[in-house]
Amino acid sequence: MTLATTRIFAQISSTSASDDDRAALQEHLGRDALHASYDRRFSRAYFLSKDGNRVPKMHRFGSRTLPQCEYAVLVDDSRRCVLVVDVDQDGTAGGWAESINPDVLHQLNALAARGLGPAWVGVNPTNGRCQAIWMIDPVYAAPGRRSSNIELWETTARELSEFVGGDQCFSRKFSRNPFCTHGGKTAYFWHCQHTRIHRVRDLLDAVRGTHEEDRMSSGRARIEAARAASRSARHAAENAAAYPSDIVDGIRVYWSEPGIAMRDETAFRHALRSGYELKSQGKRLTDRAIIDAYLTAYQTAQEIGAGLRPSEIPSVRDLDSMARRVRSYVYAGKSVEPERMTVAQSSAGRKALATMGRKGGQKSAQRWKTDPDSEYAQRSRTTLAAANERRKVNATADQFAIASWFLKANAETGEWPTVAEAMDEFRCSRSTVKRALQNAGIVLPRGRKKGQK
Repeated sequence: MTLATTRIFAQISSTSASDDDRAALQEHLGRDALHASYDRRFSRAYFLSKDGNRVPKMHRFGSRTLPQCEYAVLVDDSRRCVLVVDVDQDGTAGGWAESINPDVLHQLNALAARGLGPAWVGVNPTNGRCQAIWMIDPVYAAPGRRSSNIELWETTARELSEFVGGDQCFSRKFSRNPFCTHGGKTAYFWHCQHTRIHRVRDLLDAVRGTHEEDRMSSGRARIEAARAASRSARHAAENAAAYPSDIVDGIRVYWSEPGIAMRDETAFRHALRSGYELKSQGKRLTDRAIIDAYLTAYQTAQEIGAGLRPSEIPSVRDLDSMARRVRSYVYAGKSVEPERMTVAQSSAGRKALATMGRKGGQKSAQRWKTDPDSEYAQRSRTTLAAANERRKVNATADQFAIASWFLKANAETGEWPTVAEAMDEFRCSRSTVKRALQNAGIVLPRGRKKGQK
């Protein structure tokens, strides 16, 4: 066994690649030749055949030309056994691992600490930019067709690049050639870290912060595990106030464990506090102000306590819902309450709970029909009536919030806002706004332009 197969590092190190390292990579690629280019003029890496078709120029291993090529194609459409990430963030000159941008190097070291670091790292000697290569279990697709494994490879490449801070526009065809040894001014310095071969799924789970799911012995065990996860999440949400916290840049960051910040919890609480501050200052609680406060706190928590988790900023729709919720809390005078934490529930667990709920609902409906006067049916009707009453109260609170917004705007500016502005502010329909105004006895002035109604 050569040195290349026994070398293992817990962080990215400056270890110049040897002939044995390159031989191990060639064996993993399973190729006798590579499509390569001497420089960035990739059109010269092809020639026209007798029938007029463009044919790639291949360079055989062991030839004099391959080590002179700065670029090579390491993957093809039907077989992919490496994963390449291109990082275009500037570091320092030198060509060593220490020359890489510190933020990028931190992310690579985080992966290396878990045994999932890249096998090869190439560094630009002039500006510290780099490319990282992972050796993976090959994934295949029939010529001219797609496969789920290729799609998994592309998803992993995209998310791994985002996690490291790589170039999202990288084509993943021509990449820097790790077999290049000619020592030109722009040729990358290559450092081999190890020759371990990773599963694509392991890399994806690492950057997503997830782990392989335990196998369940039965369907009942699956349901019990899902119930336990839900109970754990509820308990964590109810006792969130007991979690330690620190104030960073004026934002209270909550910790679920040392070094791991509760990003959603931190962001929601900060947005709610910002809402109360706006109200105390007599300012409008706009979606933009609330969402900006949420994103600022989320980014702060991400920077200091992300661990290996990538940024998972909610969608625009979810942010709008969050802003409405914050506004309703402020108008109702609710104190700062913990945001419900996201459950680390698996897909199978969610399906188990859904199936259990569906079957239980069917059985419940049957019992209501067969014995409507039973104690169970009466107790269920009482619970349902209480739930409907809560929904009614919530709808009334929303109407009060809309009416209060109109009155507040009129008191501050001397003019009534338009129905369209209210629809945009509360993300609701025109009929909802009109119903709230009617119930509050607010009559908007007539005679405005049609486009302002």
